[in-house]
Amino acid sequence: LRMYRARKLQPFESWRIHEVTRELSVKAGLELVPDLYYIPSRVMNAFSVGSPSRAAIALTDGILRSLNWRDLTGVLAHEVSHIAHNDLKIMGLADTLSRFTHLLSHAGIFMLVLYLPFIILTGRTFSLTAILILTFAPTLSLFLQLALSRTREYDADLNAVKLTGDPAGLASA
Repeated sequence: LRMYRARKLQPFESWRIHEVTRELSVKAGLELVPDLYYIPSRVMNAFSVGSPSRAAIALTDGILRSLNWRDLTGVLAHEVSHIAHNDLKIMGLADTLSRFTHLLSHAGIFMLVLYLPFIILTGRTFSLTAILILTFAPTLSLFLQLALSRTREYDADLNAVKLTGDPAGLASA
């Protein structure tokens, strides 16, 4: 939030957005209502950070100026759904596993290159399958991470529709 120069939205500035967020949070089963932040940017974007116990939703100036209340409610419901289903933690874990796969793959390739003269001089063979795994594991883990991300987005859309009861509002947004 600091990176985007976000500032906390106070209830007196946007009481209606706060009220909609509170209602959606109750419907989603959140114990705490996420804090709302304003980002001074013309780009239309909204995102959530944190966990169900301490969360925030950031809204850009562009999205606040461009969307009507129906559309904005759909966007808020989408972000509340991400928080309620702990998507940030799940995606963080997926990112960690992907980075770990990258690290192990690069370490394996480095060791293979380091020991290549020994392998050649001793006449030993090496597994082509292992080399292919070392080579393609980072790409495969990235694709799996992207697939998980897309799935979490679709799930958040579905849950947002359940929270609002208005699929057209979310689709319009």
